[in-house]
Amino acid sequence: MVMLIWFGLASYFGSSASFAAAENRELVQLYHYKPIYFLLGKPNTKVQFSVRAKVLKNYDLYVGYSQLILWDLFKTSRPFADMNYNPEIFYRLSFSEWTFDLGPYEHESNGKPGAESRGWDRSSIRVTRAWALGGERELEAQFKFWWARNIEPDNSDLLWYRGLYEGQLTVNNLFGSEFGRSDLIFRFFPGGKTHVDPLKGGRELTLRMRSRAQYSLFQWVVQVFEGHAESMLRYKNHVWGFRTGIGF
Repeated sequence: MVMLIWFGLASYFGSSASFAAAENRELVQLYHYKPIYFLLGKPNTKVQFSVRAKVLKNYDLYVGYSQLILWDLFKTSRPFADMNYNPEIFYRLSFSEWTFDLGPYEHESNGKPGAESRGWDRSSIRVTRAWALGGERELEAQFKFWWARNIEPDNSDLLWYRGLYEGQLTVNNLFGSEFGRSDLIFRFFPGGKTHVDPLKGGRELTLRMRSRAQYSLFQWVVQVFEGHAESMLRYKNHVWGFRTGIGF
């Protein structure tokens, strides 16, 4: 939770944080990446934080790190149901309204031993474009396609549930000037025998709203998930998730 608050502060004050390197005092910039939130609900608590950093000053080469936690917070021992680690590297190319992120390497695993071990690697290309909808509203479409490799034996059928691509449609400033920020995000990925069946896989709808107050830091977040592979450990299980909480 402390890390979530820290990243929230970093994203609020200028959307980046500067750190002085111990030896040469050069600055490394950390940026917001995927949504950061702490959500309570069913079937468990869901926590995510995510950052990216520019590796080379004059080139758009980035490393990213995301971590997803499913937490049985209200059980007696408060165990983590699953924890997923997701480092990656990508190079960004921008052409007018289009953005292309070329990802030579991305890893995702849950760090568990034995039969509960889950993991895979992939190379990807992510394409993003935005359109003005009038007023302050904007529609952003993003599609990420990948080539999967090094899939662990205990999750050899992962692509049946995670597919070969992921799409995301975002309406930015959904309610215009009524809120300081309001975004509606629909994320989806396919699955099935062909690995591209849009009726398989999973679907996630997230609404984020921030007050217009000058020093408002937190967002109110509501999220619904339906499908498979919300996390890696029990990727074969079909789940419904209903959660709400705070984001940054």
